Amino acid sequence: MAAGAVAAVGAALPAALTVQASAAAVLVTVVAASVAFATTTHPWWAAAAMAAAAMATSLAAGTGPVGAAFGTIGTLVYVLVAALGVVDDLVPSVSLGSGVARIAIGAVAGLAVSAVSATVRKRHGTADTANTTAAPRTTALGPGMLRSLRSFDEHARDGVRRAVPLAIGIYLFARSASRDALWVFLAAFVVLLPTGKTPYTVALARVASTVLGVVLLGLLSLVVPHQVLFTAAFVLLFLGITYTKTYPVPAGALTAMGAILLAGTPTGAIGHWAGHRLLDTVIGCALALAATYLLWPHDKPDDDLQPVPATST
Repeated sequence: MAAGAVAAVGAALPAALTVQASAAAVLVTVVAASVAFATTTHPWWAAAAMAAAAMATSLAAGTGPVGAAFGTIGTLVYVLVAALGVVDDLVPSVSLGSGVARIAIGAVAGLAVSAVSATVRKRHGTADTANTTAAPRTTALGPGMLRSLRSFDEHARDGVRRAVPLAIGIYLFARSASRDALWVFLAAFVVLLPTGKTPYTVALARVASTVLGVVLLGLLSLVVPHQVLFTAAFVLLFLGITYTKTYPVPAGALTAMGAILLAGTPTGAIGHWAGHRLLDTVIGCALALAATYLLWPHDKPDDDLQPVPATST
């Protein structure tokens, strides 16, 4: 999982920035996963960490595509480790040091994959190298995030919109270890995963794809081995993240299916989707939409927002 997260950052950026960004993604991934692993059994700390991750994701996304990639991956890694840590009961069986070491090894492996990918793309002269100047360097993320937070602009407000329902959801899940609480939280997370206030049409399409994903994956689980579904979950999830901006609706569907698979397959419960599983999903989607459109309702949709300048004057 850590290797895939770091490699996904490199794949989403121009080849000239791949190695630099992936190296920074190693740190983001190790920190996010380690914090999640350490707070899994502490509901209040888990909620605080989730809120901080959501806020940081939105602030980073305001600086441009590099920040958006870092924020999304960091939040995603935190959520996956926190969820799987409870569902698979990892914390009692795996020590913190051992868990962090495995996370670090995976992140470094992802960096190696990104380096090879960048070399191949440069050698073949892919067009994305022409867009290098459009993406800010990683060193510019901090000043941009601080300016956004101090002015409490649309990106900071978006962070609050995402932090409130996600912090509540992870707290309830960490405290109860209930699969119902997990699915409510997961549905809200899937809808809120891309940063920014989405247009109504995109938000509704994302909700529809999430609900449809629950139904389709429940049916697939009846004929496809759970091990295969669990492996496919990572592929779907990272494909959805990589192509969110280019193809928002199909990418949202892939992200939803991947996230739902990861939640359902570890204990073989993916097939128990009927009835209350669908209800859990609808409740989570409703919480996400309420936070998005009731908190600062006059903010414009994300398509109309401009990123925070990456360099100071």
